[in-house]
Amino acid sequence: MLIMFKPKQVADLKRNYIISTSKLKIAHWSILGFSTCIMLTIIANIRAPDLIKIPLFIV
Repeated sequence: MLIMFKPKQVADLKRNYIISTSKLKIAHWSILGFSTCIMLTIIANIRAPDLIKIPLFIV
């Protein structure tokens, strides 16, 4: 008796990996930009606390 087996469907992991790395890059650069703004704000407040403070987000 001959039994035919269907090949298992392989998940496309490469597509998900590419999507996750692009999201990771966006998160990485946004965290770096956010921490840079915080550092500039802290330095400006220490050096010139009486002047107009630099806003956290430069619009």
